[in-house]
Amino acid sequence: MVTRRILIVDDEPLIRHSLSAAFQNENTCVHAAPCGKDGLALLDRIVYDLCILDINLPDMSGLDIMENVKEASPATKIVIMTAGVVDSHMMRRIQVNANLLAYKPFKLDRLKRTVEEVFAQGADVCYLQNPLDGAD
Repeated sequence: MVTRRILIVDDEPLIRHSLSAAFQNENTCVHAAPCGKDGLALLDRIVYDLCILDINLPDMSGLDIMENVKEASPATKIVIMTAGVVDSHMMRRIQVNANLLAYKPFKLDRLKRTVEEVFAQGADVCYLQNPLDGAD
C-alpha cells in the first residue's frame, strides 16, 4: 500500500535516477520529471507528500515551482537542490516555502536521513550542506 508520494524534478538524468531509486519502496511511489513543465503537469494531477526540486531547470526556476506547490498543497514537504550560489532573495523564498536546502553534491544517505527527519519533526528549513563551510 502506497503511503507516500514523491516528485523529483531535475534535468540531470543521474540525479533523477539516483533519487528515484533511493526513495522508491513498497510504501513510496516516486515520479520524476526532467523539466518544470513536466513537473507542473504531474502536480496538476497528483498531491505529493514531498517534492524534490532543482533550482536551475532548463525551462523555469524550481523556486517558482516551489511556490506553486506551497500554494496548492501547503502540507507538501519541499527539498530545494542547487549546485549554485543562493543569494539573499533566493534564500528568503526558500525559508518561506521549503523544508530543506540541499547543496549539490550531497551524500544520498544523508539526504534520505534528513528527509525522514523533516517528515518526523515537521522541521523548518534546514541545510544539508553549506558549501562555504564544507560541513557534511
